[in-house]
Amino acid sequence: MGLGEQDFKVATGAKGTAIASLARASAEPLTVGLMLQWSGMRVKELPYDELGPAAGFLRAVLARGDAGFAVLYSDPQWARRQMVQLGYASAVTDNAAALGQFLARARRLEYWGSSALYDWMIEESRVERRAGKQGCRALVIVADGHDNASKHSVSRAVQACLRSRSVVYFVSLVDADPFDRQGLKSVASHFAKRTGGMTFFIHKKPDFARAFGLIARDL
Repeated sequence: MGLGEQDFKVATGAKGTAIASLARASAEPLTVGLMLQWSGMRVKELPYDELGPAAGFLRAVLARGDAGFAVLYSDPQWARRQMVQLGYASAVTDNAAALGQFLARARRLEYWGSSALYDWMIEESRVERRAGKQGCRALVIVADGHDNASKHSVSRAVQACLRSRSVVYFVSLVDADPFDRQGLKSVASHFAKRTGGMTFFIHKKPDFARAFGLIARDL
């Protein structure tokens, strides 16, 4: 994940050979999860502008037999209750259209309260492992990186992703957060670096489409 031609070297003896391109020999099953932060702080700043690009991303990457899911994360009890009310019936599916419809319905929700990023990451990495696919696993997180409610630590969340072989792509909203900007950037970069993923820092609405496009290409 996140590797290109420049990251590999082919040599015969002391002589190296340039690599023109890289490609998979055959398609692998894909398990991809979306974690979208729900927060009242976002009402004015980037008000869930990722929903359309996220739905398009799922349509682009999910094929028959793959596994995909999307969750709204915040306070666990509130979020799970709201997802049920929005018609979220299945945890894992290859039906990108159904996931897109769920995301479209989610736009009307408003929430002010706690954020349990690390606990949600641990739970959703378990979902990816239980999906049973042996190919590529990716966890795409759209969040500012703030956590004020988790029972578990950053290191526990990283270890959970490593155990499930889930590569983290962190689409960071930190530039829309007035607090501890540098610290939150470090959190996003840490998750991506430890799991072999990528980090994107969102400044304006078009950045979402670019980020999801690059993630789809990497997958």
